[in-house]
Amino acid sequence: MKELVIFCESYSLIKNCLYLVRQDYQKRSIAIVIPGNRDLFKFFGEIKEKFFDSSVNIIYFEAFEGGKTAGGTMAQIIYRIPEIVREKRYLREIFHDHMTQVTGADVYFFARTAAQVTL
Repeated sequence: MKELVIFCESYSLIKNCLYLVRQDYQKRSIAIVIPGNRDLFKFFGEIKEKFFDSSVNIIYFEAFEGGKTAGGTMAQIIYRIPEIVREKRYLREIFHDHMTQVTGADVYFFARTAAQVTL
């Protein structure tokens, strides 16, 4: 069965995330990805220990912190370009560290409705 990867970014998504985990944690490998919310990462760590043993992998990474820009609109555009390049490099490193081994997985990330993508 395919691996399951769930992106959980905020507390309002806990219910959806736990629903998916509870359905499949005994059948397949599950990774919960938590970007930039350390307290949410701690919460899922405790849930994992109490209910899911080692069948769930929790991946955490800090959100990219870009610099502040001042000035007019044109200055902001010019100074944002290097920030975009740095953020892209940062996200690429995270992908290579945590997600390169994931192939053929079901990936869920949540918007107003649940969205599923297969890699």
